Amino acid sequence: MNARGLAILLLASAAACSGNSNPPKEPIGNQPEPPATGKVSVALASVTLAEDCGTAPTTQPAAPAAGPSASMQEGDVSDSAARSMSRSASQAKRACQQSSVQLVVSNTTAATASVKVKSVTVLDRTGATVVQLNSYEPSRWADDTYQPWDGSIEAGATLNVAYSLSEPAVNAGETYTVRVVVETAGGDTTVETQASAEVFGPASLPPGAVT
Repeated sequence: MNARGLAILLLASAAACSGNSNPPKEPIGNQPEPPATGKVSVALASVTLAEDCGTAPTTQPAAPAAGPSASMQEGDVSDSAARSMSRSASQAKRACQQSSVQLVVSNTTAATASVKVKSVTVLDRTGATVVQLNSYEPSRWADDTYQPWDGSIEAGATLNVAYSLSEPAVNAGETYTVRVVVETAGGDTTVETQASAEVFGPASLPPGAVT
């Protein structure tokens, strides 16, 4: 091969190489799914419709309902309400029973989350609103007592928490639906259950209670 032919061959080889300069593509296959991010879930354990003693909740934690939005069957009442209904309204002095809502909060995310009760609504048998209750004194159950709680829950934790409620303007002994809206990082969660209003007798307020 003469010099001219060799030069043409080299130029052709160079052109072929430059025409295939794109890097090879990665093979298409099954890509791994991103890990689950988890969530903050809320279950309504129980509600006490009683008085407003100006204190932290006084009802001990109860077992959660079957699901975050499950309701008790009409006519069912909590153990504390059943005990209260068996008492006579004319009984002697007793401790003030604080109205409250008890929640079970679980955090399956990888970070600390915040939880806050936005609203508590009492509904009658027809679904009509009877009264909106104020919530205050957020508390968590620890060491067999309620302790002040800042509304945060660590990653992987489950807490029994409670909020005191203002005194509901309801009829003692009647059953109502209580609807609670809870704010979390993932959005609002609505939970509800049925509760019977307590039957009151003369009460003695705890020392230092705000009336």
